[in-house]
Amino acid sequence: MLLTARDTVISIFAKEVSNYFRENNVFYSGDIGYTGKTGNYHSFDFVIPSAKQKKEKIIKAINNPRADNYKQPLLSFIDIQELKPDSDFIVLGNETNHTISETIYSTLTNYNIEVLAWSEPDRQFMDCLADE
Repeated sequence: MLLTARDTVISIFAKEVSNYFRENNVFYSGDIGYTGKTGNYHSFDFVIPSAKQKKEKIIKAINNPRADNYKQPLLSFIDIQELKPDSDFIVLGNETNHTISETIYSTLTNYNIEVLAWSEPDRQFMDCLADE
């Protein structure tokens, strides 16, 4: 039952993000998966395709961005880096109830994974999705 509640909260956060993307004309595909170098399959919440001068964005949404929640996204991104070398990797952390842990920021950015906060009122993270 606890797992069901956890999965529901995660899917509510992903639904909120997808609604926001749709309202702001951000073209994306949801729940996309890739098989990595290890042979393991990794699911990602959003993939925003490349267009003009934009790189493809592969996004994992973390509903609870506490310190120990960096491992799964990190391993997923590392495992597909060779498959998707021209993609940007992004973790979108839900700061509605908890701030993103410094461990998540430092660990993921050391691997060139951008960490963006969802709670920003003006959604400044949208700048990273705009044309470069």
